[in-house]
Formats: sequence, C-alpha cells, structure tokens
Amino acid sequence: MLLEQFYRDQSDLTETIEALTCALSQVAYHRENVIKNGNPELELFGVQE
Repeated sequence: MLLEQFYRDQSDLTETIEALTCALSQVAYHRENVIKNGNPELELFGVQE
C-alpha cells in the first residue's frame, strides 16, 4: 500500500523512504534473530548429547 500510494503521487518521497527504511530495519532484525536461533551464542547448561 505504501509503494502504491507513492507511485500514485499520494505520498511524499521523504515519508516513503522513512517508512521503507523502518520496514527494512525490522525485517533485518528478525532475520538476525532467525540466524541466531540456529547458532546459539551462549550455552547455559552444557552440550546435550
């Protein structure tokens, strides 16, 4: 919807860039969480076999 509004000249360039930057930052944050889930940073209770 955001890009649709922009391309129809119903949204300001700066506003659109800020919203896209925010959305991409949130996606990047979740991407890193998924990566960390596969590789825990701290072993609290030792290695389970």
